Amino acid sequence: RFMALHGEMYRERVTNAQGDTIRAILRRTRNAPLKESVAISPGGFSEAVYTGFSDRYDAAYLKDRVGFLKIAIEEGVDIITTYSFGAADMYKTTDWLRHWRAVWSQKTGVPLVLWSGQNGTNLPHFEDTVTVCFDPFPASQYAPGQLALAHADYCMHLKTCFDAYKGCCSASRNKELVFVGKQSPPPRSSL
Repeated sequence: RFMALHGEMYRERVTNAQGDTIRAILRRTRNAPLKESVAISPGGFSEAVYTGFSDRYDAAYLKDRVGFLKIAIEEGVDIITTYSFGAADMYKTTDWLRHWRAVWSQKTGVPLVLWSGQNGTNLPHFEDTVTVCFDPFPASQYAPGQLALAHADYCMHLKTCFDAYKGCCSASRNKELVFVGKQSPPPRSSL
């Protein structure tokens, strides 16, 4: 919402990702004929820090991220998971303090991504990307006290979907999806 032109293009459809805001959007149209959806990226800027970091792994910054599941459970909605295969290979980013920058980016909401494309420009190194929408994750079937179980099941759901479709993009064909978080950096062999 604070990016030049982005907020102006989408106007009131772009907002913050605070829990109260997401709940208000879901509740506002719960009984309306035309319902509104909420699109969020739980890994956010932290996952952007891991762009281009490995030929063996794709990183999902979800280890400590449960808020999106908590809201879905409390509001009784399912989660439509999407994944963009190949997006993590479009640019190269610096390895310097990568995990620290990812944690800091998640904490502050400020991206610390230094990237480069072809010949040092903003043109991507790789453009063969495929975005897949998977079957919904049934968050509405969990009780609020089952948040840890829902998180474990969601991570398994995402990994299963990733493994089933990673072959649709040449850059991700031989990759493994790893989950990272504040206390959990990616495997050392990938750095």
